[in-house]
Amino acid sequence: MSTITSIRATPNSATTGTTMAPAGVARWRQFGLVFQWQLRRNLTLMPLYVVVQLVLSVATVVGYGLLIGDPAPDAARYLVTGAPTISLVMLGLAMTPQFVAQSRTEGSLDWMRALPISRPVFLLADLAVWTMVALPGLVLSIIVGALRFHLDLSMSWLIVPAALLIALTSASIGYAIANLCPPTLAQLISQVLVFVILLFSPLSYPADRLPQ
Repeated sequence: MSTITSIRATPNSATTGTTMAPAGVARWRQFGLVFQWQLRRNLTLMPLYVVVQLVLSVATVVGYGLLIGDPAPDAARYLVTGAPTISLVMLGLAMTPQFVAQSRTEGSLDWMRALPISRPVFLLADLAVWTMVALPGLVLSIIVGALRFHLDLSMSWLIVPAALLIALTSASIGYAIANLCPPTLAQLISQVLVFVILLFSPLSYPADRLPQ
């Protein structure tokens, strides 16, 4: 009984001011360990994921350009800036539910949840892995689009927090779909979202083109 009492008393001491810093360091350590675990777990398929993101990002720019022809400068800017945004959104809404559904099916997600790791830490570590996968396609799509449509783009530092916010929002929604729905239904919803994002999201064209 004394052992149980001492274990239960330990978290209460973490609320004092003397242990706040180690608690923050522990969360960063948890983040690093989960990030390494997820990265090594997908190490064999990581090159394929990167290639898929590269092809998707570049194909979005080139493919829409073939449909439109020679767009005006404003339309070309929508295509060039919309392609990397679509790749980030699809990463969170399409690939994340499929990956989480697979983890639920094989039982690895339940194993991870059984570990003494904060849920936000697990989500952020997973997000960091997938954002790292999407970065090459994001950069290449902007370069290819600027060369294809002869645009002179000026980058802002706001692109970094904007990309992280887009990735975090879409991945959070993807995680919600994968956890609230059965694995088969989550994968089906993710496939439907692919077409919705590509065709009906006002990222590669102005929002006023959508029906009222």
